[in-house]
Amino acid sequence: MNSKYAPYIIALIAIVGFIIRAIYWYPLLPDTVAIHFGFDGSADNWSDKQGFIYIMGGVMLSLSVLFFGLSPLVKKLPDSMINLPNKEYWLVSERRDFALTSVLRFLYEIGSRILLFVAVVFELTCRSNIITPAYLPPQTFLLILGMFLFSVIVPIVFLIKRLSKPDIPTLNSN
Repeated sequence: MNSKYAPYIIALIAIVGFIIRAIYWYPLLPDTVAIHFGFDGSADNWSDKQGFIYIMGGVMLSLSVLFFGLSPLVKKLPDSMINLPNKEYWLVSERRDFALTSVLRFLYEIGSRILLFVAVVFELTCRSNIITPAYLPPQTFLLILGMFLFSVIVPIVFLIKRLSKPDIPTLNSN
């Protein structure tokens, strides 16, 4: 598999997985579901199950549009609206396409990881609601959160490395 397509495949798996799991969980969930859990894992905020499914679906849709639908517009933005380290160096015509393609790749990587994280949190929340009282083991959530944060740090490091300004020798250097 070409790694160029990995973010799209991950996002597709997260979205399709969310839809399948929402269909599966809807009849199994109680009418009132816990939607937030405290540090001790006990539920501290609730919603009706239909609202919960709609909100989570709306979050998945919004994130998909933000990261995969609107991202290509980055190449159409004027330079004044792009915030990038060493902007003057990277946005000259011969390097602009490389820089913006790198930023788009970064957005797709981050977007796919966020979608997967939200889908996993949805699954954890549903599983936590089929027991009485609703309970989400904090160590489980912290493990998932840690894995997510690590997975987001990697693309950030690669983007910084990729767009760091190369050393350009000066005429006076020996």
